[in-house]
Amino acid sequence: MTKEKLSNDQTELYVSPFMNTLSAAEYLLLSPKTLEKMRWHGNGPRYRKHAAIVVYHIDDLKTWSASTQRNSTSE
Repeated sequence: MTKEKLSNDQTELYVSPFMNTLSAAEYLLLSPKTLEKMRWHGNGPRYRKHAAIVVYHIDDLKTWSASTQRNSTSE
């Protein structure tokens, strides 16, 4: 998270919608290694590269999570 000084001396907090692999894995309740393997095999959430850094947008994580198969305990 970064803070940016506004012209009227008020400080507002800005939160990035991007997460690194560790944060994205924690959000999805996966290990970072599992998320990396999924990226390698092409079956994980969409990712982007900012320079050489892999990042995940929160909306892409939510979309991917919602699209995965849901299991039910009722029959």
